[in-house]
Amino acid sequence: MLDYIKLIRPKTLIYIAVLQYLVYETILKTVLQSYILEFIPDQVPIILIIVATAFITAGAAVLNDYFDVKIDRINRPERVIVASTVERANALVFYGILTAIGVVAGVISGIISQNYTTILVFIVVPGILWFYSSTYKRQFIIGNIMLALTAALAVLIMAIGFVTTIIKTNPELIYNIFIVNQCYKITLILALFVFLCTWIAAIYKDFINEAGDREMECRTMVIKLGAKKSKIVLLVLIFFVSLTALIFGLDFGNVNSLIFKYIALMINLPLLALMYLTIKAKTVNNYSQTLFLVKIIIVTGILFGLFYTFTMAKEHGFPIFGLFLLK
Repeated sequence: MLDYIKLIRPKTLIYIAVLQYLVYETILKTVLQSYILEFIPDQVPIILIIVATAFITAGAAVLNDYFDVKIDRINRPERVIVASTVERANALVFYGILTAIGVVAGVISGIISQNYTTILVFIVVPGILWFYSSTYKRQFIIGNIMLALTAALAVLIMAIGFVTTIIKTNPELIYNIFIVNQCYKITLILALFVFLCTWIAAIYKDFINEAGDREMECRTMVIKLGAKKSKIVLLVLIFFVSLTALIFGLDFGNVNSLIFKYIALMINLPLLALMYLTIKAKTVNNYSQTLFLVKIIIVTGILFGLFYTFTMAKEHGFPIFGLFLLK
């Protein structure tokens, strides 16, 4: 049983669930509360989206280990579970059960909120993840982009589900395009941030897993372009994330605004450090350090939502998480 729990990567599932909840609680609800203090959200579809995402992600983790047995025996033999303590056939059945639960939860969420986009996403994404793990993960660029896209969808699906739900429970909001656009605008930017950072992290993993990937004749960016050119791609992506974050910060005010200062200190400063470490990186340990820093940057980017809620609650006078007012 413990091995099955390890297969689904509980820490990753907790991270994704927290990410989606924070998007809902600190960004989407905050946008709504900034303009409408009283509203009645239906939380059931939102909870089902989080459950669906968690189960599909868990299934994808099992599937990834199922297809990566040979590579993992080279890169991380001590962590191999599938074909070691869990039979491959059992792992595949486990994947099917997890994914089926996720798809059903996602479809029910879409039916309740009458959101056919949600239904489509939760039917299509498992297929994307199957092709990613079985084939495209080992291909040049496309595998990294597919992984980054599914990570971004985990953020974007919250906005899609939320907007549909609040319009269903509060039909008059359909006439307030500004609120709807603001929900999508901030969530899209966060989704872009997650997309780029996930892509960056995937390239660092390609550096770390290069030995096993070469043995299995994979065509990752590091193998296809080499270390020097792959670093250039990384630096360009990191610069683009930094520039986008600064522009997003300025959208809330000038350089003296609290939101801009948060972005500059908690996101852009670590990004500069990441660029420096990338230039200097040579060993697997070096790239493991850069990967760890990317994970920290993603967390600080997500925690922006808490800072955003604090700022908007103070400006518009609504209680933070419905608990207390700021003076």
